[in-house]
Amino acid sequence: MNIEAQQVLELIVRPTLKTVAMHSVSAERLLIYTGVVESDFDFLKQNPGGPALGWWQMEPIAYKQNSNYIRRYPIMYRSILAACFLDILPPFETIIWNLRLACIMARIQYWQREEPLPREDDLVGMANYYIKYYNCGGAATVEGFVKKCKGLF
Repeated sequence: MNIEAQQVLELIVRPTLKTVAMHSVSAERLLIYTGVVESDFDFLKQNPGGPALGWWQMEPIAYKQNSNYIRRYPIMYRSILAACFLDILPPFETIIWNLRLACIMARIQYWQREEPLPREDDLVGMANYYIKYYNCGGAATVEGFVKKCKGLF
């Protein structure tokens, strides 16, 4: 059983991205696609037995890199902490239950890139962007991404 992607969009992704001023339709769609491909909004721990956690299946090294990035920008850092109801960035494992933090960390993974996000209606562009910047070195394919995400929006 998995959570409906539309609920994740309306209750987690959209309001969180708007709160931290990182929202666009392309960004929200890319995060939904990423969650669907990574975990189908079902798994909270990488299956089988890998280190990735949360709906966006972030690995500890990515969390650490993203945390270091956020800390370099005090206004962003404070905004993210406030949006997640935190005083400091917590340990990696927190992304299992703090859905706002997990969402923001996934967004930060993309935010750091100079290349702009693909257009909101460019599913193949989204797939390539995901593979290049999120699943780099993973087993994802453009075909698998498109098959899994086609018709979500």
